Amino acid sequence: MCYDFCKRVTQVDARSHKAHMQGFTLIELLVVIAIIAILAAILFPVFAQARLKAYGSVCLSNLHQMGLAFEMYTQDWDNVTPPAWLPTSNPDGTINWNGIQWQVMIQPYIKNVQIYQCPAGPATLDPYSGLAMSYGLNSFDFSNGRNLSFWYGVPVSVVGDSSVTIVIADSLGGAYWTGGGPTFSVPVPYVDYRHQQGFNALFLDGHSKWQLTTTQMNWALNYPAY
Repeated sequence: MCYDFCKRVTQVDARSHKAHMQGFTLIELLVVIAIIAILAAILFPVFAQARLKAYGSVCLSNLHQMGLAFEMYTQDWDNVTPPAWLPTSNPDGTINWNGIQWQVMIQPYIKNVQIYQCPAGPATLDPYSGLAMSYGLNSFDFSNGRNLSFWYGVPVSVVGDSSVTIVIADSLGGAYWTGGGPTFSVPVPYVDYRHQQGFNALFLDGHSKWQLTTTQMNWALNYPAY
């Protein structure tokens, strides 16, 4: 009798061990895979959104550093902002019309060309400076032919409100044509709306900010005095 009982116990243990060795069933595996897929569908957009926000923060930091350099250059040049570019002289005395560009003019104050590239957007290789640029200078000119725009470099005193006036912004048009002009339209020409359907901009007073929309006042120097 003891022999029969021990035999049955051994058989039960053997079947239990065999079932344990078989692992998950197909249905169980499918359930696990479905749960993982659901979690991935929930979390991946969250991770992507977090990455885009991080890109936006880096971009704003880039613009802030450019703003500091822009301000130091302006102070060194009697409160006149750097123009889009200036012609220079060749060794033989002829004029080099490609000259020196605004991003090169402020570079001594930054000493870092990487900040010209936004992690969220394209960087256009500028054929004049040789630098990859994701940002462009405000090129709007509403002055009716008086050449009052950042394109030419202007005294800070002619700017109506530096806290609302954009100097540099995310650009699709390279380093010089952000905004275009002389007429204002929405979406703003050559501005790259690459950050959550908006763009980052540097203002003349030195702060950088994400913008969903802008008005002509943000691009003109002394609007509506023109």
